[in-house]
Amino acid sequence: MAKRKRTNAPGNAPAAAEEPVVAKKAKSSKPSKSSAPVTLQIVTGSYDRVLHGLTATISADDQVEFADTFLFNAHTSAIRCLALSPPSAPESGKGQKVMLATGGTDERINIYNISAHPPVRKDKDFLSAVAPRKILENSKNRELGTLLHHSSTITKLAFPTKSKLISASEDSTIAITRIRDMSMLSSIKVPIPKPQGRPSGDTAALGGAPRASTTLPSTRA
Repeated sequence: MAKRKRTNAPGNAPAAAEEPVVAKKAKSSKPSKSSAPVTLQIVTGSYDRVLHGLTATISADDQVEFADTFLFNAHTSAIRCLALSPPSAPESGKGQKVMLATGGTDERINIYNISAHPPVRKDKDFLSAVAPRKILENSKNRELGTLLHHSSTITKLAFPTKSKLISASEDSTIAITRIRDMSMLSSIKVPIPKPQGRPSGDTAALGGAPRASTTLPSTRA
């Protein structure tokens, strides 16, 4: 006897395939962290022989607070140029350092060790209480030595690396110094260019910079 095929009842519709429902993850409401203040270290040299270091701390609401970190009577005459080296490599348990070089009209180059970290604030500081702005001195900011490689005004300083300093002077020399032992590695003599002819109407002395004539041509009415 053949089996009859079972059919669905007309009133019953076939069951629809159920699709998996992907639940959306609720966004985690983490409290926004307030941005930490940024500290900038500023170094200035002046014609009154003073080397001044200060910090500017910028808070999250754009408020700026200044503090003095060091004040050195660096040279015996005007400071003409300065340069900062790249910071030292970070090491665990040690602070990063920056080398500072200053040059002046006294033919000297001074080398300083400057801390690359913001100064530690002291709650009880008598000088900061009476001074117009806070004084945050750092014992790591100190002078290391003086270079006497040139015989005229220092005009340019640059640190290609933390361990080497390039200096230029009005004595027409460029010196390369190793900071570790303050020894000069090389000195280059730059030739002084000779004047090639004199422009028409030049009234400068022989060998001097060209300048215009001081007399005007006569004109007729």
